[in-house]
Amino acid sequence: MGLFDKLKDKVKDAIEETKTSFRETVDNLRYDRLKEGLARTREGITERIGIAALQGRKIDDALLDELEEALILADVGADTSIQISDRVRDRVREEGSKD
Repeated sequence: MGLFDKLKDKVKDAIEETKTSFRETVDNLRYDRLKEGLARTREGITERIGIAALQGRKIDDALLDELEEALILADVGADTSIQISDRVRDRVREEGSKD
């Protein structure tokens, strides 16, 4: 194996290490962005739902509509928001509305 072959192998190895390091960095950045986005979503949901719950209001259609709206605004998704609010409505009907 000649000097150029050894040098060529070292360059190839360095390129592969750089590619691997770059991929890991990009993956970490994506994960961090996703994690931050989910944290903001969680905080938004918690704040909106918490405000509605802490107001000491009777659980009625207006409050459940606010819950559904808060979930939609928090990017939970329309279908999921409707499913959650429907389940809460059903539970309220079964157990009766409480303050």
